[in-house]
Amino acid sequence: MRGTALVLAVVTAWGFPSGARAGVVVTSVSERCTMPETPNDGNVVGYDAGMSLRFGSHSYWFFGDTLRDRDGDWQIDNLLEGFSFGTHVGRTFDTAGGDCFTAFTFKEDGNGEATVAFPKAGNECVTWPAGAIGTSTGKLYSYFEGWGTCSGGTVSNPQGTGLVRFTDPPLDMNVVRVPGYIFDPGPPFWGHALAASNAGTCGTQHWAYVFGSMPDGDVLLSRVLDASIEDRTKYLFWNGTAWVANAGAAAPIFTSTLGTLNGLSVAFNEHLDRYVAIYSCAFATQICLSYTNNPGAHPSRLTQGWTTQSIYSCPPGAAYRCKQAYQHDEAASGDSIYVTSSRHTALGDAEHPEYRLELRRFRLTWVP
Repeated sequence: MRGTALVLAVVTAWGFPSGARAGVVVTSVSERCTMPETPNDGNVVGYDAGMSLRFGSHSYWFFGDTLRDRDGDWQIDNLLEGFSFGTHVGRTFDTAGGDCFTAFTFKEDGNGEATVAFPKAGNECVTWPAGAIGTSTGKLYSYFEGWGTCSGGTVSNPQGTGLVRFTDPPLDMNVVRVPGYIFDPGPPFWGHALAASNAGTCGTQHWAYVFGSMPDGDVLLSRVLDASIEDRTKYLFWNGTAWVANAGAAAPIFTSTLGTLNGLSVAFNEHLDRYVAIYSCAFATQICLSYTNNPGAHPSRLTQGWTTQSIYSCPPGAAYRCKQAYQHDEAASGDSIYVTSSRHTALGDAEHPEYRLELRRFRLTWVP
């Protein structure tokens, strides 16, 4: 369902008076739509998470808990009726965010309904998406969080961050799980990978940079040559001065000044000539932006300092008003980025609870 565009002038209202502050400035925000579009392939009427990656001719989306319409009645009485618990995957040709993202094909079960896409191990009650990456070898991967206890609509007892590889071709959205876990149980919780390359003495090196988040807002960084992405022993961690093999030595590359960081996506923004991180902050009531202090796409910029600011306060009126904010890099154009955040009431709060993504366009500029 498409929303009415609402453009907000924010240069002065949000404390960035013209000419008074150097750095990234948000010049406007506009509401684009709510997601999912209904009806759709998979009978999906609601979901959360919603991170995406362009791979080949499609954009692949990774959703968390998903509501499905069963016989026209999707009232939520408990976790078992109309509710799927785990990672769902969809794909679409639509990579233009200006008029919403539509025309999804979901990974389905035999009844034509969206189904959980990542396999669970025996010690897990749920696997949740933690960001995808396409490698220089032409493979599509997704990290996931494995959790051991699901009770009363909440999860606990983290098991670790794992990795799945999509079958070739990935259009059927089937995956093969890499044995074991890449990262030990959090915190930090790792994922939200970024592909970045640099010229080395032996040719171009292709890296997967993986970000780790802490409950206090610290963001850590790991990297691995993407050809070795399935080998946990090949991952290195930034300790503040160098890359080391000891995960326990990892030091934050930046800290969310409003704490309680939730959701994270990092992409290089050509318009700003900087890496930009988008995430939920302030107990998932606001959207925050961090950007690298030094310009340029060289991945070393990721460890050379960041600046952080809040850029949007999500409207009140929901139990979870602004969770899991993600930017969708495949739709970025000029000064515009497109960001979704999850909004929903707690399960059982209403006959038809809100359980959706809200898509907004942010226009950004650089003030020298």
